[in-house]
Amino acid sequence: MKHVCINTPGVFIGLESKRLLIKEKDTLIFELPLNRIKTLQILSKGISISSNVLYELSARGVSVFFLDYRKIPVMALSGTQNHSIVELRKKQFSFLESTNLIHLCKIIITAKIKNQRSVLLYFLKSKGNSFECSQSLRKGILSIDKIISESKNCDYENLNNWKEVLMGYEGASAHSYWTSLRESEYLPSVFLKRVGRGAGDIVNQSLNLGYSILMSYVWNSILKSGLEPYQGFLHENRPGRPALILDIMEEYRPWVVDRNIIKLRSILSKKDTFETNIKNKIIEEIHKTFEKKFNFYGKQLKLETILQRQVYRLCGYIYEKKKYKPMLFKW
Repeated sequence: MKHVCINTPGVFIGLESKRLLIKEKDTLIFELPLNRIKTLQILSKGISISSNVLYELSARGVSVFFLDYRKIPVMALSGTQNHSIVELRKKQFSFLESTNLIHLCKIIITAKIKNQRSVLLYFLKSKGNSFECSQSLRKGILSIDKIISESKNCDYENLNNWKEVLMGYEGASAHSYWTSLRESEYLPSVFLKRVGRGAGDIVNQSLNLGYSILMSYVWNSILKSGLEPYQGFLHENRPGRPALILDIMEEYRPWVVDRNIIKLRSILSKKDTFETNIKNKIIEEIHKTFEKKFNFYGKQLKLETILQRQVYRLCGYIYEKKKYKPMLFKW
């Protein structure tokens, strides 16, 4: 089963004998049986798609995502046979008044911070590091350790502005994390700070593409679970903003996306423009990460399977029937 990503303007996505065909003019450049497709992601304008493809994919429960020029999903198409469960969504909305809300938000942010630390430790073990590089990474790790300790000892339950305080720790960790990666030269010199929408440098553009691919994985898992993607717990609700998806993405961002972009630094440092071959490489590496097996409750499972199980565990936590433990990556 594959997640098919298409980012070449001018191609046509068609159907023949239950096979997805991608053609450039009259030349066939890719084909795959429909029963081997998990999701279809359209990453560029100028791509044509047959309504027959959309019909057959929806009949199989395969979601189709369209991304804009910023690589942000703007449309998600799924069949009417999705797994929405009214009772689950009622529980999801009522969870906003639960005493466990603060605990869940703390779990999510702490996991993200710890996984940022794991990324720094992952690159610290590289034998090719200079003394200055290692020192910069260690400085970032120590700073994050302090933030984790302070957050752990914070009495969020007795704070009216608990979310503001929690996000303050998240922001402090992000500053230490990105500063450490920049000063250690694990990111090309064009990277000055983290920029989301409208990023002009190739590093931030690469990160944004990576996050959009991660988002589609999370979105697909949410659709399968029956949860409402636009009702989050940590991120504020805004029109068109899939807050729950952004919540769940947090603990996966550092290891799944950041680490893969950093590993491509030698390629990115030689490029000024965000070329198609770079985009394809980023997509390939993130797909590989989701195919890789990790330890999960004593079993070796693909990360994509772990993500789906984590979403189901979140459902159990909302029902107050299961504990929710985040996915922490070992460096």
